[in-house]
Amino acid sequence: MPFASQSAKSALDNAESLSAMLHQETCNYTTADYLNHHSTSTATVVITEHDRMKTVDWCYDIIDHCKLDRETVAIAMDIVDRFISNQSAYVAQRALLCSWQYQLVVVSSLFIAVKLNERVIVESDFFASLCRGLYGIDEIEKMEMHILQGLTWRVNAPTSVQMVHYILSLVSSHVDQLDERVWTFILDEARYQTEHAVRDYYFSTQRSSTIAVASIVNAIEMLKKEDRTDLLTALLRVIQDFDFASVNEIAVARKRLLRNVEETGVANECSIGGISISISGANCSEDIVKRYHCRGVVSEDCGNSNAIEMDTSPRTTCGTYQRYN
Repeated sequence: MPFASQSAKSALDNAESLSAMLHQETCNYTTADYLNHHSTSTATVVITEHDRMKTVDWCYDIIDHCKLDRETVAIAMDIVDRFISNQSAYVAQRALLCSWQYQLVVVSSLFIAVKLNERVIVESDFFASLCRGLYGIDEIEKMEMHILQGLTWRVNAPTSVQMVHYILSLVSSHVDQLDERVWTFILDEARYQTEHAVRDYYFSTQRSSTIAVASIVNAIEMLKKEDRTDLLTALLRVIQDFDFASVNEIAVARKRLLRNVEETGVANECSIGGISISISGANCSEDIVKRYHCRGVVSEDCGNSNAIEMDTSPRTTCGTYQRYN
């Protein structure tokens, strides 16, 4: 049972960890509203919230085909959002003005996230093969360095899923015996809702802990009354002990999460500013994805290599890209 058997020491450790994560998300890992408040006042921003959502779908498709952890997409998009919201960086500014450049940021961020979160080593040539010639290995790796330097190597932001685990661990210490299936349901439903939150640009500017609490409340509200009452009371005690967002902010997040789950499906066809992406598989063969010794395994057959079909027109809209060193 993942939560019910918490010792006093482990509960204290979880409380300290959660407190540290809440501090990190407000001090070191914030994201500005870069689509509505950007510094490119003399140029036309071509990237929209809908474009961002479709790149998230693309990331989920790649991760699913290769049987990797969907939380990796949350890590990747946090990197994307924080990097682009740093509009003092010229590369970040250009990403808002050019769909080709924006998608390169996404590809390179997913590359970083896989290296951070997965038990496999994925080389840059794997991602270059997904792009079918649109981006070369050097371009992906160069953008990777731009991103890492732009974020001063802060790429381990707490995710909503991580927050969910710590919060539920603390909630369990205030609840008497509860069926393991109830905890499993709450965790699964909360994770599902946080995955939808990654697709919604609105949540990129919200605290991960807000999304976590909102998803947990939504999951608890689906339970029978006797379980629901005890769990909500325990959750409220946890919220009062830490520096979470206001009740109103959590309520807004709850409603938006429910709406997203009800209205939003994951698309298989994406189009961003003239770049067409059709997800049909990813080649995760052993020559591209190398296993850590005695660690995790990635699927050796995720389909074929035509994972991305893109517009091969010249890069005239991003002509200044070649200036990057």
